[in-house]
This record gives sequence, C-alpha cells and structure tokens, in this order.
Amino acid sequence: MVDRQMKVGMEYLQLMKERYPHLNANISPFLVHITCSTWITVFCEIVEHEDYSDEDINVAMEQYMDFSMAGWKALLKP
Repeated sequence: MVDRQMKVGMEYLQLMKERYPHLNANISPFLVHITCSTWITVFCEIVEHEDYSDEDINVAMEQYMDFSMAGWKALLKP
C-alpha cells in the first residue's frame, strides 16, 4: 500500500511541477515514502483506538492535516 501511495505521490509532484513551474518539486523520494507510511499509521491508530469519540478523531485529523499541509507548503515553496 505504501509503495502504491508513493508512486501516486511522486506522479502528483511531477504534475504539480508541470502545472506550477515555480514550485520546488524536488522532494526526496524517501520523504514521500515516510509520509505515505505515516498516513497508514494514522489510519491504523484510528482503528485501534476505539475509546476515542468521533469528535476526538475529527479534531485530531483536522489538526494533523493542518500540520501536514504546513510542511508541504514549506517544502514546495519556490
């Protein structure tokens, strides 16, 4: 699953570079692998921890997405 996500992620970076040439799309494939693996872990944590409410999970996911997006924005900036 991680390998599939990584392939899609690398293709996405290439498409972003073609569409927005000013972006820095020179992202380490190993970092893409790590981020794909992390997403799998996030979903596993949600499944394994039934003691959290839907609201707790939604808040955590929103915060994780904000955290993650800030990192990608920093990496892709020209």
